[in-house]
Amino acid sequence: MSSTTILALLDFTKSFLIECDASGMGNGVVLILEGQSLAFSSKQLSGKHLGKSTYEKEMMAILHAVDT
Repeated sequence: MSSTTILALLDFTKSFLIECDASGMGNGVVLILEGQSLAFSSKQLSGKHLGKSTYEKEMMAILHAVDT
């Protein structure tokens, strides 16, 4: 059986954790508060960004998370 994930409410008095992953074709970001996922976002990389290093792709994922 599977179950649906329930997102938690925001609590700005606590610290957030941003986990990002940069693959060859896109970036994914998860916002976590106390071990529970709050939000997920992903973005496909365009042609000019596909040749960038992994470090640059990870930084683009972090910037995407902050902008979102």
